[in-house]
Amino acid sequence: IYMIGAALANDKMKAWARIEIFEVFYSGIIFAIALTAIASFDIVVRFIVDTSEDDFAMIICLDNPNDPDAQRLMPSFTAYGDIGFCHIKLAMYFLGTVFEEMSDAAFDVYHSYIVTSTLADASINIEFVTEKAGFFTFTPWRGFLTPGNTQKNAAFEFLSKLMMITKIQEIFIGFIAEALFPTLLVAGIVLRSFMFTRRLGGLLMAMALSLFFLYPMFYVFGAFVIGTIKTSACNTIPACAGNPIGYDGKL
Repeated sequence: IYMIGAALANDKMKAWARIEIFEVFYSGIIFAIALTAIASFDIVVRFIVDTSEDDFAMIICLDNPNDPDAQRLMPSFTAYGDIGFCHIKLAMYFLGTVFEEMSDAAFDVYHSYIVTSTLADASINIEFVTEKAGFFTFTPWRGFLTPGNTQKNAAFEFLSKLMMITKIQEIFIGFIAEALFPTLLVAGIVLRSFMFTRRLGGLLMAMALSLFFLYPMFYVFGAFVIGTIKTSACNTIPACAGNPIGYDGKL
């Protein structure tokens, strides 16, 4: 277009072509800054983990997917162990830990519900064998156990929904790091280089950076809180005190 404008001596076409060339160059600069920011951000997060003296966070941020401690702390670590970003691993570790805790709680609630519901349905039958035969049945414990069973049923349903939502978020964060973020970022850079799709390209770039940086960071703080809670619980167990990572029991 610039050459056509020069041949036609049209300054407006030449000016428009110069602006578009600058936008392409500017998109390349943005892409280079984004790549530098990704590496710098990961270095900062790893530095925070190292200085926090959180043993759980340091194990999670290891780049070795075959590490047995990391696999024990994070059941899904093997599936997402090739993710090289510390904040993504910490976010997934937090969500995975919350899922496991809710799974244990739901199992305990369901196990208790089985016992109390069986007792609530237990009945006593009395049958007359005299001339006027008849019988009657009464359940002496139903009235005492019904309120608790209702609450346990509601708690189990609520925990099941929370478990599903939490696991979906954990998988979604891994999907962002592995596929969605690079796809949106590259597509945004390409679309931003053209005039008619510039706004769409900028929107895709903003979505990619927000999903990759901001969204997981909401859960990174939770990962540190979980590590503190586990460390405090570990100090109350003689076999775990001083060795929270190597302890195989339940905190």
